[in-house]
Amino acid sequence: MNSGASPPAGDRSRCTTRAVTSDATHTQREHAIRGHWAIEALHQYRGRMPKRFVLFYESAEGSASKVPLFMAAHMDRLVAFHERGDLLLVGPFGDPQEEGSMGIFASREAVEEFVAGDPFVTGGVMRAWHIREWDELFGS
Repeated sequence: MNSGASPPAGDRSRCTTRAVTSDATHTQREHAIRGHWAIEALHQYRGRMPKRFVLFYESAEGSASKVPLFMAAHMDRLVAFHERGDLLLVGPFGDPQEEGSMGIFASREAVEEFVAGDPFVTGGVMRAWHIREWDELFGS
C-alpha cells in the first residue's frame, strides 16, 4: 500500500495518487505544481538553451557484413569531430541493425559535414539518415 511518500528520484513508475485519504488532493496538487514548474522552467530557459543537432542513422539491410570494411575510417572521423568539439555524444542503440544509431552535434554545419564524408554513409552501411534540431535543457 502506498504510504503517501514520494517514490525515490527517477522511479516514477510507482508514483500513485491516493483518492481515499485526506492528503490525496495535496498529492494531486503537488504533481500539478511540479508539471507547471517544468513548463515554466522550459519557457524561462528556452532562450538560453544551446541548440544541438541530433543525427539519426538507419542501418541498411545486410549492413553488418559491410561494417568491418568501413569501421576504422568511420571511427577516425568520429574521433576527429569529437576532438574539435563538434561531436558531443554518439553511439548505437541496443540493436544497431534494427534500431540504428545517433549522434549529437554542436551545429547543423558540423553534422552535415560529418554525414557528407562519413564512410558509413558513402559505403552503404546506412540506408537513411535525418537531422533534428534539439534544445538542450540540462547538460554537462
